[in-house]
Amino acid sequence: MERRGGVAPDIRASSPRTSPPKDSKPAPSPAPRPAPIAANPKRTLRHWISICDSATLGLYNELSQGIAGLGRDVIQYETSRLNNFKRGQIFAALRPVPQDSKVTVWVRLDPKQEKIISGFTRDMSNIRSDVSVCPLEITVRNHQQLNKALILCGRAYRKQVRDSSGSTKSYTQTNKQKKSGNHSVGEALAKSNKELLALFKEFEKELAGLGSDVSSKETKLLRQFSRGQKIFVCIRPLPQSGKVLALVGLNPEREELIEGFSRDVSGIGGWGPRHCGLELKISRQNLPQSIQLCRRAYAEARS
Repeated sequence: MERRGGVAPDIRASSPRTSPPKDSKPAPSPAPRPAPIAANPKRTLRHWISICDSATLGLYNELSQGIAGLGRDVIQYETSRLNNFKRGQIFAALRPVPQDSKVTVWVRLDPKQEKIISGFTRDMSNIRSDVSVCPLEITVRNHQQLNKALILCGRAYRKQVRDSSGSTKSYTQTNKQKKSGNHSVGEALAKSNKELLALFKEFEKELAGLGSDVSSKETKLLRQFSRGQKIFVCIRPLPQSGKVLALVGLNPEREELIEGFSRDVSGIGGWGPRHCGLELKISRQNLPQSIQLCRRAYAEARS
């Protein structure tokens, strides 16, 4: 029946409200978004270096210095996980592995053309790694493996070109700006402690006193000692290890090589002239033995 006059009542307003069931639960609030995952500080090169034992750290430093010393055009730079070396392109990278007391090196060589030795070299060309352009992986646990690793790094270095244009000017400028491993003799001395400074000066004095015909000359990376026109020894301080590096003009094949003291670098190349193929790491303990070897190199040098 139609109601006449007035306004029809609002049924919705007058209808009673229904209360929710007693056992009903409030709707759960949306879960908060997870915070972005930060980089793990325990998976960085600096962290691995900080927890290395002395032997592994020594291997790592010797490898770094040896690769950086392959040539003046080597650029050394660190990323968060690796110590990289390039000559136009990356040819080697390494990092310590403290938990296994070893150093891992990746080299830009074709594993199919290399002899794969169990426990030393591994083909990483079909395996994901930190350095895909360096498919040959090398494991270094001792000085014998270190010497072999440096020979392989030397071969990889020589295969690289300086830059795509063949020009050396721009690469040399970049090298001066970026290279961190090859400090000059003066810079290395400034970073040396008192014990190393005293050792370096004493060794330098002994070399200068080998004869009246000894002359010395300082290059960017080395202090050279010559007899006449022939260089018989080159030296530089190594602040990281607290030793003095000497490249001596003797045939390493005729010498008894002692682990941690002497090694053959004739097939590797480096800072010194090619005929200075015997490398010495000089400490206070082996200083007399080092002087005797340099005395022999002086005697063999022709005026």
